[in-house]
Amino acid sequence: MSKKNKVLDIIIIILLLIVIIVTGGFIFRQLHSINRFNLIASYRAKIQTIIDKNHKPLSLQNVDLIDTWMTFRYINLIFKLPPDYLKNSLNILDKHYPNISLRGYIKNNKLDGTTFLNNVKSVVGNYFANKQ
Repeated sequence: MSKKNKVLDIIIIILLLIVIIVTGGFIFRQLHSINRFNLIASYRAKIQTIIDKNHKPLSLQNVDLIDTWMTFRYINLIFKLPPDYLKNSLNILDKHYPNISLRGYIKNNKLDGTTFLNNVKSVVGNYFANKQ
């Protein structure tokens, strides 16, 4: 074998090794991502099961517990409201919905706190009244 052929063989072997290593890296990364996604989904399901099992959603009798420190998301969660129910019922256009607190929404929109809080309580109460 000539010297030229040996060099060419070495270059081909090196290129093949590089391709194998890069492909292996991509495969490992993809498998790691899939496993992490499954783990997250598994934990979410477990947590939701625990919440559903041990904590009943609040009802019409609990509307007076709503306070300005709560976010719209939290109110939706504890009363098991549809995600956009408060947004649609209160005509909320804020881009931070549902992650903004009632206090923050009141401050940003220069609203009367007591009036808005009573409106939220009323809307949540109406949800349960219409549900029955």
